[in-house]
Amino acid sequence: PSADGEGYGVWVDYGDWVDDGDGDDDGDGDDDGDWDDDGEGDDDGEGDGDGEGDVDGDDDGEGYDDGMQTAVFEAVVDLKETLGIALTRLGGFAEARRVLADALEGRIELDGPFHFSSAKVMLLLADVCVWEGDVKGSLALRRGILRVLEAPGGPEGIPGEGCPEEVPRIAAASRLVLADDMIQQGERGKALSLLRGAAGHLLPLAGGGSDAVRSAALDVCGRLVGLGDGPRAEELLRPAVRDCEGRLGPRHAETLKATALLADALMSQGRFAEAAALHERVHRILARDLGPESDQALRSLRSRAEAVLGAGDREGSARLYRQALEILERTAGPGSEEVQHMRDTLGRITGTGA
Repeated sequence: PSADGEGYGVWVDYGDWVDDGDGDDDGDGDDDGDWDDDGEGDDDGEGDGDGEGDVDGDDDGEGYDDGMQTAVFEAVVDLKETLGIALTRLGGFAEARRVLADALEGRIELDGPFHFSSAKVMLLLADVCVWEGDVKGSLALRRGILRVLEAPGGPEGIPGEGCPEEVPRIAAASRLVLADDMIQQGERGKALSLLRGAAGHLLPLAGGGSDAVRSAALDVCGRLVGLGDGPRAEELLRPAVRDCEGRLGPRHAETLKATALLADALMSQGRFAEAAALHERVHRILARDLGPESDQALRSLRSRAEAVLGAGDREGSARLYRQALEILERTAGPGSEEVQHMRDTLGRITGTGA
């Protein structure tokens, strides 16, 4: 706003760009050719020394000072981040990507490349890349996130006491995404290394983290079990199960998921009797709460049967598989491929066919 509040200008007062008899004589808005009115409280590039201040209030003739420039620039970057999030939610992914890329450039200029704020913008941009189908771009950004979050000494600007889990949660999630890609590429060893690192990030929080941390931990454990690292998964799952039981109750879906994963981790280590007991607990709750023919209860029944078989109880396993077969015949139809597969499994266990 201009000095008299009636117009707008950046470096000069209102009324100094026209020949109105108020300090100019050539109709060009000044009287010295320098776009100023010779020391009437505006920026003439030399300071005016009249004690009235210039545009930024410091009377140095330099316009906005460095502190104000930084504050304005940071506000613009914040707005771009907010706009990028809004555009993403509205499905404007191309525009969101452009805006967030600008925000990331600004954030790096403001805070540096190894600042937590830069990693958070990378995360937003990585999600947009996924929506656009740019898998390579998303993976590159996830690697960038890890370089920031796992830099020697940790990232700059980490959240305060109110968000102690932000860094490990985001790092673990990025490792999980990269590991999934490596699994698809057949690089199981590299994937396993990434997942073990993710488990290391999450382990200190497994016994009392937020819902997001718990969900990430269960996802990581599922991959670890699939890749054969039951011990590492068990290490993360036991405190997670205790936390779920204490905060959510033994019948909650997350508690049952964590318990079933723990059973799978034990099975991968050959500890079938322990696993069978856990799978039995989960199956009984699911069958009672959701019904014995629900998909969740049926999957749990089959896992229970597999664990019992591993423990050496072929008769008990065959009984459970027959229960599963009867349910499948009613729900999927006697001629379904799944039913035939179940019959073959039962036949191998009994040696006589279904």
